[in-house]
Amino acid sequence: MKNDKKVYEKILVQIEKNVDSKNLECVIEGCSNIAINSHILQKNGILNSISTANHFHEYKNADIFDFAKSNSGKELRFRKTGVNKAHSYRTLCSEHDTNLFKSIEKHPIDFDDYNVHLLFAYRTVLSLTRKEQIVQEKILRKIASKRLNEPHPALQSMRKDNDQILKEINKALEERGSEIKRLESNLSLERKDYAFIKLNYPLKKVYSSSRQKTPKTGETFYVNIFPYNNASNVLIFYPKEYKDSWFDDYLESWTGLTEKEFERRLTTHLFLNCENWGIAKEHLENVSQKELDKTILISQKLRYNFNVRADLSYSIGFNLFSKDR
Repeated sequence: MKNDKKVYEKILVQIEKNVDSKNLECVIEGCSNIAINSHILQKNGILNSISTANHFHEYKNADIFDFAKSNSGKELRFRKTGVNKAHSYRTLCSEHDTNLFKSIEKHPIDFDDYNVHLLFAYRTVLSLTRKEQIVQEKILRKIASKRLNEPHPALQSMRKDNDQILKEINKALEERGSEIKRLESNLSLERKDYAFIKLNYPLKKVYSSSRQKTPKTGETFYVNIFPYNNASNVLIFYPKEYKDSWFDDYLESWTGLTEKEFERRLTTHLFLNCENWGIAKEHLENVSQKELDKTILISQKLRYNFNVRADLSYSIGFNLFSKDR
């Protein structure tokens, strides 16, 4: 039984490695060129501005091998990541990565331009689509594995989880297709279905890109937060004709904040609404490890609790940017 478990772990790790090393086509429909590692936010001028020795720490799912060996109970953790691999997936071919996003790769970025905000949102949803496609393939390979379908107690829970995750991923990918088409129609036509706001706050060396939904009507909006011109920039891109009054309160929850209020708002947003985000080493060195570990476990528990995530009065009770909570 013990040896069987080791065999199963090796199979799982091999599936992860095989999918991660596989060549993928560009995510743009109709393009068969091989995808390169595409950053969601630009490496030069944004990501490298907060790195230490070309590294920072990304908050993401634990490596499958690390989690199997760990007794901490933390499925999520900070992992040291190099600038070249940070906040990126094999999403676009070199041609599309370069030509589609010229206006958000050059300096200075014109934040008054509608298309700039549209492109930040478009790149976010393309990257999330590719991430979900990769997860989908890993799950399908696990389901297809004869050894992983053996009647072993260690596999029963995993198979149940795989079925549920696959169902959610398939549904998400359907939604992504509709979102991408709507965003592309704004790129190719003289349409402006969205609105945007840009807010500046004192610099916090952190970056994130997220796609969220309003709780009542399920309308999609996009939030990108990153350092630029020595400030933290908050970009919110949303449907112009939104129908959920909750979103008015959401916009207000980001505006007119003091620096301390922004730090706490940002901390809660990162831990509850962002699947993958990064932070400079200096911020992590400045906070209590005990409090940080506690917050990670809370984040892990609440990451799929949409009622809590929609409660704009909820605070995770931790300030990632100060010892003063």
